[in-house]
Amino acid sequence: MITNDLGNLALRFIGLIFVQVLILNNLIVLGQYIPFIPALFLFWFPMYIPKNIMMVVAFFLGLVIDIFTDTVAFHAFSLSTIAYLRPSILKFCFGNNIEFQNNHFQGTSRAQRLSFLFILLSLEAFLFFILEIFNFKHILLIFNKTVLTTFLSFGISLIITFIIPRNI
Repeated sequence: MITNDLGNLALRFIGLIFVQVLILNNLIVLGQYIPFIPALFLFWFPMYIPKNIMMVVAFFLGLVIDIFTDTVAFHAFSLSTIAYLRPSILKFCFGNNIEFQNNHFQGTSRAQRLSFLFILLSLEAFLFFILEIFNFKHILLIFNKTVLTTFLSFGISLIITFIIPRNI
């Protein structure tokens, strides 16, 4: 079971890199909005793997995407921060007494899973744009880019999660 999960995780790691770098980075909406889906990897990440390992894997996922997109570790920072905050986000979305035996969120509602995914994607976009713009005089621009990118990313992430079966 664990070996199968790790194999699926490796395929998703590589697949998300290819989708982000080769497809989504060339899909520019309204001239400035590029969807970000690497946080989807943290949505799929198994619950039983320790947080420090998750943070290292998230950092390398972000770093690989940053290397291909020339974004100076913005994705690495965003994904590492989200990986650190993920247990708190899980408690917020699913409550304290939910037990995660695997990554399938058994016993949770669709609304809880979608809110978890939405929070991950919005945090990724917000942290990315905070670093990219790095000027609080432009806070409205940061929020504008965050909101539009989050909704775009959320739509694409929903399509991806419905296309890819759970066991891959």
